[in-house]
Amino acid sequence: MQITTELGQEIIERLSEYIEVDINIMDLNGKIVASTDSSRISQIHSGALKVIQNQQSVILTEKDVINFPGTKQGVNLPILHQNKIKGVVGVSGNPAAIKQITSIIRASVEITLEQINIQRQAYFKERQWSHWVHQLLHPMGFEIEQLEEDAIYSLTINPKQSWRLLVFTGDDIHDCLDPIRQELLGAKINNLLTLPYLGNEIIVAIDPVFDRIDDFVNKIINHSKKQVHVGVGNVEFGIKGIRESYFQAKKSLAFASANSNITYIEDKKLERLIASIPDQEYNAVCKNYEILLHNLDKEYLNTIEVYLSMNFSIKETAGKLHIHRNTLQYRLDQLKEKIGLDPRSVYDAFILTIILRTKI
Repeated sequence: MQITTELGQEIIERLSEYIEVDINIMDLNGKIVASTDSSRISQIHSGALKVIQNQQSVILTEKDVINFPGTKQGVNLPILHQNKIKGVVGVSGNPAAIKQITSIIRASVEITLEQINIQRQAYFKERQWSHWVHQLLHPMGFEIEQLEEDAIYSLTINPKQSWRLLVFTGDDIHDCLDPIRQELLGAKINNLLTLPYLGNEIIVAIDPVFDRIDDFVNKIINHSKKQVHVGVGNVEFGIKGIRESYFQAKKSLAFASANSNITYIEDKKLERLIASIPDQEYNAVCKNYEILLHNLDKEYLNTIEVYLSMNFSIKETAGKLHIHRNTLQYRLDQLKEKIGLDPRSVYDAFILTIILRTKI
């Protein structure tokens, strides 16, 4: 990492909030690239040139500055990063009074330089991941060979593994990004990626051996002050599996009930089958029944739904509806007569289920 004007000024702005001394940062050409005294920027600091040449500190007194153009009395120290000199930091003032503070400032500059380097590397890495994921999840498809090559050589991951995708969505969901990452780290949950995606999603690929998904998700939900919905895909293998699990998680969100925070695609097998029925086939088989159902009183619709949810149990359905068994039997008879489908028949009940979960 080279010290540029942009980088030097970023360091100066961070340090000047806490230290009230004149600070200069010089690049490897001895040019002042950042300073608390803006009038000195772009000047050549001959003291810095000597520091770079000898890779040792240079202390200048009032007498010394005559022989060092573009300098003031003060202390100038080499800036080291990854065991290489990257520039010079100088502090103006009486050398005896500022020698110690200059060493502290140099240490602060080097720490700040390392922090900026880490942040930039993390940002670059996240950009790589984001680009890779957008290619993988593109609705028009993807090139498996190129993505596998990028996974191995750019992202340094093994594409021959299994993962489960979680999709977090909701208003201002990106506010949950840091809490999700912190929870994954704190709980030592092995995850492949945690990224914002599109406008209102955060996608997480977790190790399939992790089985405390509800606990993990509930912690994030409890942290958020707004409604959060999470779709959970199945465990799938390889790069294609990441894509499949993502779209499974998305589909589970489409099937989720309004009061459900977590929805697993593996719990939505029937909904998936029903959703796969072409509109033409649905209309040919179910449309007339749908119209008749729609014209019934709400108590009949409620009776069907409860009866099916109670697995055809007369006793449990009557208890749930708080009606007599004979009243329930009468309603079921009426349903058979009014719409031509008998809820007590498995065959007819399946058609009713399709209609209820599709349209009503």
